[in-house]
Amino acid sequence: MRICLASILTLALPALVHAQPQCDVRGAVGGAVGWLILDTPVDPALAGAGRNGLASTTGTGLEGSAHVILPIDRGWGFTAEAGTGRMAVAVERDESGVEVNERTSDDATFGRIVAGLMKTRAGYRSCTYFGVRLGAYRYSYRGVSLTAGGISAMMGGDIPLSASGALFFEIEFSVAITKTRPPLTPSGVVPNVRPSFGYRYRF
Repeated sequence: MRICLASILTLALPALVHAQPQCDVRGAVGGAVGWLILDTPVDPALAGAGRNGLASTTGTGLEGSAHVILPIDRGWGFTAEAGTGRMAVAVERDESGVEVNERTSDDATFGRIVAGLMKTRAGYRSCTYFGVRLGAYRYSYRGVSLTAGGISAMMGGDIPLSASGALFFEIEFSVAITKTRPPLTPSGVVPNVRPSFGYRYRF
């Protein structure tokens, strides 16, 4: 019986090891397309709804981003990313308190530069990772801009295509501290969720 088990393990272990990808952090550069899916309050006066009105972003925004990864130690890496996107803005209530649902002629734009640490782990035929990043978030609408500090947490997975290339899917949750300043009045904290997918070249 022991001989049979030893034979099975001898045959199976190389296949199992082969199925586990090498998931140490490697230097990489890449790009992604993402979606901004949480609505964000917008200053109603800027949106044309009057000070007592109500306005916010609406629908799903599109974002493009680029990133770099640098290895630190086995399984740990430093990552930095810059992204920019936009979302439509709609007036939800006018100055008199009447509920409306009208899009404005201008979109709100969102930019971010973040950096932090990431940790990888091996999965079956893929590598998963998670991380935390700090950075600056910039919001602009109708000529008014605001830069705010924030933090994000992200997790994702790599699917290797070759020795140097991989597709990846990632989801990030971020929070920016805007302190109720235009163009995002009256919101003091702005969260967002950004699922994305892209390609990275590893070296």
